[in-house]
Amino acid sequence: MQTYIVQWQFPSMEASMKATKTFTDYVKEGSPYDSFKGFKVLNRVLNP
Repeated sequence: MQTYIVQWQFPSMEASMKATKTFTDYVKEGSPYDSFKGFKVLNRVLNP
């Protein structure tokens, strides 16, 4: 099992707000890339 820590920084508050919906949709609904041969996302742990 692998654990990944991802950090990012937006250049402005406006850019951050624009990304919010896309990010929350991904967390709620997942992605087609969450599971493929040899890989499967089992859990997401978020600490914003």
